[in-house]
Amino acid sequence: MKKPVLVMAAIAALALVSVAVFLFVPSTQSSAWNEDTLYAFVREEIKDISQSFFKEQWDIHYHDVTGDGGLEALLVENYTIDWHPNVEIVSKANRRYERIRSEIYAGKYGTYIEWSDGLLAVTARTGGPGEQLGYLSLFAFDAGVMVPVLENLLMYQRVAFPTHDFEVNGEITGPFSEFVYRQVKEDYVTDETTTELVQYYRYDSDGRRFEIRSDAGESVGAL
Repeated sequence: MKKPVLVMAAIAALALVSVAVFLFVPSTQSSAWNEDTLYAFVREEIKDISQSFFKEQWDIHYHDVTGDGGLEALLVENYTIDWHPNVEIVSKANRRYERIRSEIYAGKYGTYIEWSDGLLAVTARTGGPGEQLGYLSLFAFDAGVMVPVLENLLMYQRVAFPTHDFEVNGEITGPFSEFVYRQVKEDYVTDETTTELVQYYRYDSDGRRFEIRSDAGESVGAL
């Protein structure tokens, strides 16, 4: 079987990515935001950078992550030598810009952001020599803070060594609030494709956690 190029087949509305970057179009800018003013805020409160660098290297997404009817700006710097490794969220109320507290890590080799079902989905691409990885984490807004409700769900793994050569893809069926998760492994040494894991995830919005069950219906805990 011909070995595939190292490409992430991102499921559940995740865009295709190349080895280095995610291919996607950031969310449309809201007319309520002024990018020059946003840049000035970033330079003052987050990172001292030039405006040209901000426009060329920082991606901006606009989503209503607080549920107040307005759009917040979600900022991700593409990987550089002096890389800012966090996703930043900035709110705007009464012409005042403020950072929303969060600890959301960006991916060295790409970050894909989606807002759906009241949850912020962040897929970060990382890895090293011989291995590429993609992890999905979900966050919810609670009392002024973005809190993690599900962390590091494996969506992609590509291993290429002389004795180990395989690809694992995570597949999500259903909305982020309640979905079926499958891990499918394609082994290029044995030429076999196997389903490694099937689990059912249900979000408890009151407890800010996910209930997880196996394909046999048994509880495997909560995150």
